[in-house]
Amino acid sequence: MLKNASTVCLRCRLALAQNSKANDPSKHVQHIAKRFRGKLAEKPSWTDKQKFTGKPRYTQFSNTHRARPASPFREPAHAHSVGTPPKDLTPDKCGAYFETAVKNWTTSPRTLQRFQRFGFAPKVIQPLLDAYAQVGMDGFFSTPENQAKYQLSRFTDYASSKPMTRQLDAEVTFSTVFFSWALHTKDSAILDTLAEAGKIDAGTLAAVRHLADVARRRPAEEFPATRKMRRRIIMHVGPTNSGKTHHALRALAAAKTGVYAGPLRLLAHEIWERLNLGQIVPLGVEQPPPNSLPSSSSTSTPPPSLPSLSSSTNSGSTGPPAQPQPHRDFNPDYARPTNMITGEEKKIVSEHAGLLACTVEMLSYRALYDVGVIDEIQMIGDPQRGFAWTTAVLGLCAKEVHLCGEESAIPIIKELLKETGDTLEVRRYERLTPLSVEKQSLGDYSKVQRGDCVVAFSRTRIFEIKEEIERRSGMRCAVVYGKLPPEIRSEQAALFNDPHSGYDVIIGSDAIGMGLNLKIRRIIFDSVHKSDGVQLLWPLSISQAKQIAGRAGRYGHSIAGSESKPGGFTTTLHAKDLPFIQSALAHPSTPTLTNAHIGSTIETFSKIVTALPANTPLESVQMAHIYASSLPSRVYRYVVPSKVADICAWVDEKGKGQLTWAEKQMLVVSPVAWKDEQVLGAAEEMVKMQRDEMCVRVERVVEKLGCLDALMWVERGMEKLERANASAGEKGEGKMVVEVKEGILESLESFHKVLVLYMWMHYRNTVVYPEREEAEKLKLRVEVALEWALRQLGRRDVAREWVEEQRAQSKTSKKRAPVWSDSRKRIDLDVDAEEEFAQEVSLVLGRVNRLSPRPNSSPQTRRDAEHASAPTREKQKIGYSTSGGDRAVRWEQPPDLSTLLKRYVDAPSLKVGDGGSRVRK
Repeated sequence: MLKNASTVCLRCRLALAQNSKANDPSKHVQHIAKRFRGKLAEKPSWTDKQKFTGKPRYTQFSNTHRARPASPFREPAHAHSVGTPPKDLTPDKCGAYFETAVKNWTTSPRTLQRFQRFGFAPKVIQPLLDAYAQVGMDGFFSTPENQAKYQLSRFTDYASSKPMTRQLDAEVTFSTVFFSWALHTKDSAILDTLAEAGKIDAGTLAAVRHLADVARRRPAEEFPATRKMRRRIIMHVGPTNSGKTHHALRALAAAKTGVYAGPLRLLAHEIWERLNLGQIVPLGVEQPPPNSLPSSSSTSTPPPSLPSLSSSTNSGSTGPPAQPQPHRDFNPDYARPTNMITGEEKKIVSEHAGLLACTVEMLSYRALYDVGVIDEIQMIGDPQRGFAWTTAVLGLCAKEVHLCGEESAIPIIKELLKETGDTLEVRRYERLTPLSVEKQSLGDYSKVQRGDCVVAFSRTRIFEIKEEIERRSGMRCAVVYGKLPPEIRSEQAALFNDPHSGYDVIIGSDAIGMGLNLKIRRIIFDSVHKSDGVQLLWPLSISQAKQIAGRAGRYGHSIAGSESKPGGFTTTLHAKDLPFIQSALAHPSTPTLTNAHIGSTIETFSKIVTALPANTPLESVQMAHIYASSLPSRVYRYVVPSKVADICAWVDEKGKGQLTWAEKQMLVVSPVAWKDEQVLGAAEEMVKMQRDEMCVRVERVVEKLGCLDALMWVERGMEKLERANASAGEKGEGKMVVEVKEGILESLESFHKVLVLYMWMHYRNTVVYPEREEAEKLKLRVEVALEWALRQLGRRDVAREWVEEQRAQSKTSKKRAPVWSDSRKRIDLDVDAEEEFAQEVSLVLGRVNRLSPRPNSSPQTRRDAEHASAPTREKQKIGYSTSGGDRAVRWEQPPDLSTLLKRYVDAPSLKVGDGGSRVRK
């Protein structure tokens, strides 16, 4: 089934490569002419042989954005906010507001600037705008019939507390009403009369109507194959931890063909794994209770057809026994071969697999399924990604479609189905375990307990909390935040869920509220306000508060020692925030969504550019969708990518007129971290190579980024620590610790984003971005380094305590002891290299006696002693050997990374996700 299904990216509508290894230019006729402008020089073997240069090159890319005039498509300044709609505007007052404010809009300099961007000079468009204003002030649009026809109730959408946002929304509505009115020749007959009289330019009137015509959308009619079906839509709605998604997945597991579409790669991977392992009981089969023992037919060994799910072995290691891996029940009775497709990777178990797990943007609208599951349907109202859910609801070719999410999405779905004619069934669920708000706030982090989850909303704050908890309680903390790669987030979640890992607390951002199944007993809100990314703090929405708090006390995931107090709990750090959480959770439902978002496509781009002048900037084409569109229902609303003006200007500037509209559109929707200067610099290098050579090499992109040194730096630190610990263990001196600075972590995060971007581009343009395998190998190395670095955060205090202890002993015994600073140990080292290394990675080699802990030692020290014989997870991934070691560790020559990483990067079977990346024997 999957073999015949064409995979098309929803954002850019480009067909994805079916065979990622097919990079022969002769097989891609559409690119053959451009392709030979590139140079096909032999690629050097640079990955393992790049010279170690000392301090990482953190390339500072200069801000190449020249000073540009303020965009009329951005939020207006306060001086231009005349006619801002009142915050309490109701639908019945929209007609009166239109009459009083339309004149201000038609004479606003911002309005004239927008029309000038669309190719209409102020002196030729102003007469049309004056006629429009006169008709509006005469009350034409105020009648109930015309208010509904022209959707004036849009003025009440997004009743933001920010006046500038309300003003921008009102400008969009005035513009769409103008173009829609001009397109209805009967209603705008006055324009034809004025044109015949020579008072307005007939060519300008024709151009306005042509732009309005090509910008008109009928989203439901864009899927003719789906409209020939009469689908059964089933909505599963309820709070977090109510079992709504579980019921939909059981229907999927029982279907011959089906697809799961989720918002995150983590979720797609989880469902892919569970279906392949038979962990989802099909509908119609009696389901065992949660936490029950597996059936007699269950086993922990996946089938040979799923090598990436098999248990890894480490035959190359001669060290202690392997650390136990997370247990995975495999039930052959319910196992279903399932493939996975996301924007950055594919996992093809079988070309004939009947089931598919994917991210919602990667849904295929040409394949026919028996059952489709669309998760987190409330995301249809998201201003950035909501278009993907709208398209999925309208276009998914499935006989039975299950929509899972919050009850707030029901009115939106009902409106959409009025156009499709499909039947709707709503199933409501209640929470399976109780969720309670504690009577008192936490006060301080010395009171955290095992199984707690602390939620903060900035990366810096997360690390501050981690350090404080580990210092004051002795418990180790896992961390999850948005900038972490999904694989590392899943790995940190696995550490927290594993009762034997030593990680008893997890700290995260709001990313913890979606895509991770965690055994959380209590949610602690560090704050109930979140930054808007600029400078203001805004309170969490009711939906956000419920989504985060609802992760506590997940059904079927009990915590040892919590049976006497079942369910989940939530509280706040500060007493002043507790009433907000109490009010949010007591609210009967989340606010009803008002809009289903839609997005531009290559088809709409190609139509609109025909109605605009040549060499029109990308921003103007993008915004013409929003300001000139005529939509069939007020429920539809265009998404507006954040900082769209800057993004489009950047693409135009870097493309230098050499990129097609399809290539420009692909860059606009690509996963570029626009706030990250290093990622932006790497993206600039990609565009330059694509523009000039039509071949983008990973090597050159990485050299421009300057993060390869940081990766090798960490890898050398891993090897250095392993060798030093092995030597110390032989001498009975205990283990060493390492602390990694946050600068290294940030560099690796940027590195990972660049590699993900390259792989995303590869699946959409295999010819120009041919080196997927090289990018994937680097990506896996970065993930290992990131995981290791996260484990070392917060170890400074442990090392300092030992150093102080050694100094005290030296004074008491009056015998000179080998004392060193936090970044140096008195062993045979190359001093210059050691000093350079300490600038970015503080190598704190402390003799922490974990093998025989003191009676009054911290809980963490006792746990370290219990697991001292187990190798770390990075040993299992890479294949470290812990036998022997030389006390004299020298830095003159870099380590042999090709030998060290060979088993890891060359392994054909890798498991990425829950439990980390492991290599099969």
